[in-house]
Amino acid sequence: AAKHKLPILVQGMPAIFQTFFTSAPAPRNYRESAACDRDMPLALHAALQEEGVRIQQAGKWFLSAAHDKPVIEETLTAADRAMAKMASA
Repeated sequence: AAKHKLPILVQGMPAIFQTFFTSAPAPRNYRESAACDRDMPLALHAALQEEGVRIQQAGKWFLSAAHDKPVIEETLTAADRAMAKMASA
């Protein structure tokens, strides 16, 4: 995201995390998370889905033991392409 100048914040545990689009500090409660951009996570969801990666529309990600290094690399590459599309839109 930084490469594409998108204001994304990743928060959570390594295997379950959520992305927020904001330049503000990390949200600490529902009110602060609701103040984050709500359209950008939907755009990321759609762009990732076009790349073959499925996340929840709210920006939650779930990893599992089935996600080996090649799958993670493929996902990161897809995320880079998705964010490049978002940045150019």
